[in-house]
Amino acid sequence: MAPCSSPLKFRPVSNSGTGDGSILDERRLVPLAPKTLGKLEHLAAKLQNEQGITIEPLQLAGLLLEEAAEHIEDRAAGELARSRGKRRASG
Repeated sequence: MAPCSSPLKFRPVSNSGTGDGSILDERRLVPLAPKTLGKLEHLAAKLQNEQGITIEPLQLAGLLLEEAAEHIEDRAAGELARSRGKRRASG
């Protein structure tokens, strides 16, 4: 098979892109602020350029979300949710 002449933005993988072989059976939508998406794009590009790691910004977002959810305590999650709610209500 001849190589593709244009770089691909997305390449399907057999393990749904989770990296650990787990199967994802649901797709969820998570809203992101433009500033957050920009930061994820920056981080993904930096990983590619400095470490040769190819990852899409939203794949990185998923990994970061899973890591944070694994380590955050209930109390801290509640405090974060309350502080975010106050900022949105006043903004």
